[in-house]
Amino acid sequence: MAISYAGIDIGGTSIKYTIMRDGRTAESRAVPTRAAEGPAAVTAQVTDIIRALRAEAPDLRAVGIGVPGVVDPTTDLIVQAPNLSGWTDVPLKRDLQAAVDIPIFVENDANVAALAELHAGAGSDLRNMLYVTLGTGVGAAIILDKKLITGDRGGTGEIGYTIVRADVESAGDGRPRWRAGTLEEYTGRRGILDRARALGFRSADNKADYDVRDISIAAAAGDEIALRCLREVGAVLGVGLAGAMNLLGISRAVIGGGISQVHGALLEAARTALRTRALPSIAREAELRIAAFGAAAGVLGAAWLAHDRKCEISSGSQ
Repeated sequence: MAISYAGIDIGGTSIKYTIMRDGRTAESRAVPTRAAEGPAAVTAQVTDIIRALRAEAPDLRAVGIGVPGVVDPTTDLIVQAPNLSGWTDVPLKRDLQAAVDIPIFVENDANVAALAELHAGAGSDLRNMLYVTLGTGVGAAIILDKKLITGDRGGTGEIGYTIVRADVESAGDGRPRWRAGTLEEYTGRRGILDRARALGFRSADNKADYDVRDISIAAAAGDEIALRCLREVGAVLGVGLAGAMNLLGISRAVIGGGISQVHGALLEAARTALRTRALPSIAREAELRIAAFGAAAGVLGAAWLAHDRKCEISSGSQ
């Protein structure tokens, strides 16, 4: 009899879910997340989804769930999920397992996206890789010897909070701030827009509320300010990647997230900076790959999470 695993991706606006058999996933489905109603309402939604999937797939062995927050591996609590209202120390795994009596595994959404790339995407030929997602923020996951590394409290891989500017200590008000000078401040969506404004960028239709996509379009049309903005941001990204890859001894990174799809000037500048600033032993083989999966990475990776963790338990390695 076939064995199936379920993947569920809880986002701020939608919950996606799918079934995977023999490494192949069915087309994912989605329902709106009742995020504003709090953790109990979302837990009830996920419970209903799992029950429906079990009825659909009697061979279901385990469920993997990706969440947009930090998951403590020692307690399985979702410590905090900023995009979900009221999610602090939420026992999602405990509550779901009590309701559906099936193995449940919960992990950070960037971590599960990395598993999708590791098993079936841009990192499928790699044993070690750094997965980085560029979007509103900058997230990351670390894969060593084909295994996801989560650390003591589930926050391993937070490359966005590494410091790239030690001379910046505040947000301009003189008070020390822990996020000051971090990579995310310069390469996340807001950082890119701030740099564009500082350089005097104007979108083609001269609108004040332009986004990163407008900068990308302008760069493709040859706009020198847009190109300069993306190159400067890319150079900072490359420095941040060099520091992380030097520390980990990893030569290859897979880059996902919406901002990975902007004009190529950004990642080309990142590659140049990485090869310049990385240890020679890393720089010789340094490679940045574009992720194979877009929005589907979370739900696919969640299914692989269920597969991997259930297999670990079955083999007695956990």
